Amino acid sequence: MRNLVLWTCSLLLVTGLSAPFSTAIAQSKDTTSNAKPTLGTIFKEDRMFTNKAFSASIRFAGLVDTLESEGPFTVFVFTNEAAGSLEEEFSNPQSNPKFHSLIEYHVVPGRKVMASDFLEIEKLSPLEGPPISVETKGGPTVVAEGGEGGQRVSKQPETIVLKGKNTVTIGPDPTQRNITTASNGVIHILGSVLRPPAQ
Repeated sequence: MRNLVLWTCSLLLVTGLSAPFSTAIAQSKDTTSNAKPTLGTIFKEDRMFTNKAFSASIRFAGLVDTLESEGPFTVFVFTNEAAGSLEEEFSNPQSNPKFHSLIEYHVVPGRKVMASDFLEIEKLSPLEGPPISVETKGGPTVVAEGGEGGQRVSKQPETIVLKGKNTVTIGPDPTQRNITTASNGVIHILGSVLRPPAQ
């Protein structure tokens, strides 16, 4: 974990985006517009305070401009704790192809996949790497999704499973899934890293 903290801090300094935490909070609470930010803005301004390692990775991989575009995109974000298992990928990330492949494997272009949509999906095609296999188990369970201003009642599977080299579960409790919607896509929080088959 200490290595992760040092890596994240150095990454913020390299990219020139080490704004004070108070400034980031002020930006996240900007009420001048009710419009949702883009995914690029969320990661550029580091609004995901519990997922700073992934936000820094998006910036370092040069994906902010991509995620500022119209999209839509679905982004699978791993937690800071999960990032602690990535010492090899985070070693010299600027020249490490595994780093870029890993981060791009967590971004799916062309689709805004809400939790209920997984019921009808078997595969997702990421920016980099082979398709991600999708399986659902149990349910459907009726829950509210969509976040502020756009909440709707939908039917969701009890368990959503993503398969790359390893298997990662979204959930598992449908009522506790951490989903963030943006103007051009959606973010799902993963408890562990989804690895491309080649890694």
